[in-house]
Amino acid sequence: MTKLEIINETVQYYTVNPRSIASGQCVYNGPNGTHCAVGRCFRASIKELGEDFQGNRDGVDSLHSDYNGLDKLLEEKYQDHSVDFWGDVQHLHDCEYHWKDNQLTLRGKEYVDELIERYGKSEIDEIKALAERFGVHESQITIRHESV
Repeated sequence: MTKLEIINETVQYYTVNPRSIASGQCVYNGPNGTHCAVGRCFRASIKELGEDFQGNRDGVDSLHSDYNGLDKLLEEKYQDHSVDFWGDVQHLHDCEYHWKDNQLTLRGKEYVDELIERYGKSEIDEIKALAERFGVHESQITIRHESV
């Protein structure tokens, strides 16, 4: 999945599913099968550990370090993105002021717009570079963007 797809999917997920919070703290695998933004992208074997997952309350950087890369924890379709990206997606989940009653607040929408601006440009640049590598002229590329 692209970064933009993950951002959009994350927003959609939390409009119908509760965020993962235990004892007032966000956790990757929470009570009643809830998962945080990164945790919902974990492989099934990691999700099944529930709250017994080692590192359940650690930051994304710690997970990356402890497990020698986040990709080892993530489903294949979510792999190949930077720790910084996952930290930003996790921040979307963790900040209470981004959400109210399973809906993005105005501040949450502004943050999502920031993420789309930040990561959308990098993905467009990657697509253009790849096209150039294969001899496709930039004018032949059509990029569609769906906003959240």
